Amino acid sequence: MYQMMIGTYTKRGSEGIYLLEMDDILQQVRVISVIGEKNPSYLCLDSEKKCLYAALENEVGEVAVYNVENRKAPKFMGKYETGGSTTCHVSLSVDHKWLYASNYEDGSFTIFEVGDALRKSRIIFNQAGRYKAKPHAHSVFSILKNEAICCDKGLDSVLIYGDGGEICRFYLKGSNFRILESEKQNLYLVAEKSSEIVVISYEHGKLTLQQRISTVEKGFAKINYAAAVRISPDRQYLYTTNRGEDTIVIYKIQKDGTLEFLERHYLPGQFPRDFNISKDGKILGVALEYSDCVVFYDVDNNTGTIRLRKEMVRIPSPTAIIIE
Repeated sequence: MYQMMIGTYTKRGSEGIYLLEMDDILQQVRVISVIGEKNPSYLCLDSEKKCLYAALENEVGEVAVYNVENRKAPKFMGKYETGGSTTCHVSLSVDHKWLYASNYEDGSFTIFEVGDALRKSRIIFNQAGRYKAKPHAHSVFSILKNEAICCDKGLDSVLIYGDGGEICRFYLKGSNFRILESEKQNLYLVAEKSSEIVVISYEHGKLTLQQRISTVEKGFAKINYAAAVRISPDRQYLYTTNRGEDTIVIYKIQKDGTLEFLERHYLPGQFPRDFNISKDGKILGVALEYSDCVVFYDVDNNTGTIRLRKEMVRIPSPTAIIIE
């Protein structure tokens, strides 16, 4: 039995956050509860699977918190302003003591101390520096204790911060970095505009380019936006999605951290906003924003390849997915 949580944009009839249950034996997926909320576009869950955090992507930036121990009856725990605008992403630090909330419109991210309630610690505004662009913070991640990594689409940069401020940054013109994954000392960045996975190493306070690999098929000439990225639980394979080509692409992670293309799957719908892989690595779910549904794949742990399952659930404008 798998449990899932789906964030959405509240349009075309969406009510907010949908909590699902998948019976793998019966091959059925059903909605077990719904949390009414406006534009909960991204979600993260704490390590104890008790607290669900939602980025509310509205003009006034906010984070909402819910107790989801009882998935059939989630409880609202509070709503907290970030001090920024258009909060589009939330994540927890590696020790789960801090929550990072990315504020897209004003290029900032807010750090909350996690406890019985969230306590705002500070807000950091990304600086354009010599590139004279408008910052748009899209996501923040914690890989090492006391360090935060921010993907800024407006600055075409990934920035690393420590307790004393910015440590370093990596700039790639036209990239529109939106989100990342990590493995050992390597960062795998989704370059939305250029439709690439960009591999960079981070050692001794320095970011170094290792590889750029296209996410779309050679010769694809239509508009495409690279979307999400995940690494399999066994850390052997990397997956990414394309909005436009409407595909999910699989790479093998080599010993040196670079990527080798394995295969491409055309999705049964449009605009794969987000996807995720179950903790046991057996199920992959894709949120097809424009098709108003979530579809599922079986994952072969030995080869990393995927096969479409018959289950599909109708949810308006899905934008984020958690699978347990």
